[in-house]
Amino acid sequence: MKLFTRIIAIIVICLAIIASLGFFTLKRGINISELSLSDTRISNAHLIWNNKLDLSVENISVHKASKKPAGSKSSEDNADGAQAAYVRDALHAVNLIKKWFTSIDIKQIDVGAISANFQYRENENGKLVVSWPKGALQSQISTEGKFLLVDIEQASSTEYKSHANGLIRINTQEMKLSATFEGVLADTLPLHLEVKADTDQLSFSGQGKEAVSSIAPIVDLFNLGPDITPWITDNLSASQISLSSVSGTIPYDNPASILQSLHAVAKVKDTEYTFAQGLEPIKAAVTEVEFINGVLKITPENASFYSCSFNFVV
Repeated sequence: MKLFTRIIAIIVICLAIIASLGFFTLKRGINISELSLSDTRISNAHLIWNNKLDLSVENISVHKASKKPAGSKSSEDNADGAQAAYVRDALHAVNLIKKWFTSIDIKQIDVGAISANFQYRENENGKLVVSWPKGALQSQISTEGKFLLVDIEQASSTEYKSHANGLIRINTQEMKLSATFEGVLADTLPLHLEVKADTDQLSFSGQGKEAVSSIAPIVDLFNLGPDITPWITDNLSASQISLSSVSGTIPYDNPASILQSLHAVAKVKDTEYTFAQGLEPIKAAVTEVEFINGVLKITPENASFYSCSFNFVV
């Protein structure tokens, strides 16, 4: 998503050129062989006014600083907040694109290890193709009135062992988006997901499409912490686990709060739940597992423990 931040920068540059050069110069078109701004270099750009702006760029290269100031946070420390904020950047970028541009064609974008090309055509199909060492995205871009549509044909991540396809609808006037995805999470769970976002936060809801025999890879993916993860991954076994629902909200300014808003409910069949080594497991034909407000609740139905039957909540 950082690519949208760079697109914003290019758009701001173009609008600054409009202000400095004037309308008649842009009607004839201008060429920029090379332009450097901080860590960004733009090569072979052409800009012309035809009712709106037409922009073509051969290459945009972003070179990150190799050294960080003393005491600064690492990229890993800032990753969650930065990636969430990229959604906000993307909404601003799309708003400016729809308002000012008839076409944008950026043949090559290099941001560190990320490589991409971006093509936008008003009332026609464009594309956004992105690749990086741990994943790739291929999508088609089109417009429908005030909406920009991003048809994600394939998105995959080896880091998260997940892949998906779906459709994103971006309201360019209100800077809001809604999306529907079908995918596989952590190489384990087929999932249907609905997403909504504005300039403040992103929310999601969904459910599993098929039952699975283990959710340990999914739990590891969400990094629920050492106080919760072992209770699910090490102590729980079952013949079948179905994700009934999952939802949550990610404020861009406080992405860590996802653990407080995350709500997931799963139904577990043929449960065996062990509290400690050496003890018999608690057994139940059906168990509800719920994660809500940062707390894990396990509710077996008609459970048995050392031949005693009872109902309880862990």
